[in-house]
Amino acid sequence: MPLLLFSSAILISAWIYFVIIGPVIARKHQKEHPVSQPSIPLSKIYKLMSIPTLSLACLALALGFSNHIQIFGSIKFDSGILFLALGVLALNMCLEPLEWKCTSREKRQILLRMSPRTIKERLLWILFMWVPAIGEEIFYRAGLFGFIYRLTGSYWTATFISAVLFAAAHRRYGLQAIISSFLIGLVLQYFVYLSGGLYLSIAFHYVVNVINGIITGSRKTETEFPEVPAPG
Repeated sequence: MPLLLFSSAILISAWIYFVIIGPVIARKHQKEHPVSQPSIPLSKIYKLMSIPTLSLACLALALGFSNHIQIFGSIKFDSGILFLALGVLALNMCLEPLEWKCTSREKRQILLRMSPRTIKERLLWILFMWVPAIGEEIFYRAGLFGFIYRLTGSYWTATFISAVLFAAAHRRYGLQAIISSFLIGLVLQYFVYLSGGLYLSIAFHYVVNVINGIITGSRKTETEFPEVPAPG
């Protein structure tokens, strides 16, 4: 139990640093030392975005294995799970236009700045989206969930807390992103429960990110908005 508590404290502390403190420090630095160039290449933005995700995933893997917490699990797949995943994906795509309408002007600019527009950028996006899909599922659906479940003994408590922290990590994109990320977090955890491992949730997470990014990138650029710096 002492090792479990200590490992859980490290995991939460790392989340606070990479998700809360790190971006605040980065934004403060950007205000004090504004970037001279008019825009930052998407490749650099994607690399910056991958640092906290990969760091948290690696930490979750190391602490998970040391505490005998199952990370990837097995795969139990049947037609029922497939149809459920496709149905949730279709619902997500149907609600995407409504979510965009509810997004503030500032948050829209952030999303437009990060989304691919050319063929080259879309290929880069398709490749990069494996990073958050794998990294976030390892951290939230396996590592974080596993530690909270071990400490509380409650599946729903662990699911709720991991979904809340997953949603909080997407707060940069607005209230609608927080709400949708929380709901998706619950769904992804249920996919892990049904399939017995992370593989289905990783695949679903990846497909949603790819489709949403390409849809956003295909929208008309809102040039009247001010340039927004890269994510910290």
